[in-house]
Amino acid sequence: MYSGESCWDGMQKALNFADNQVLRKYGFVHPSAVDPSLQPLPFNYPVVS
Repeated sequence: MYSGESCWDGMQKALNFADNQVLRKYGFVHPSAVDPSLQPLPFNYPVVS
């Protein structure tokens, strides 16, 4: 049986992962799967050599 807490954590991780797929194109990411805050990517991300 799932608890409400573990279900919420799983949904939060899934949504943050999906957000990162879109936000990367705009220069932002979530620092971790469970952290809803945003942080900017470095200016030269990704480095292409």
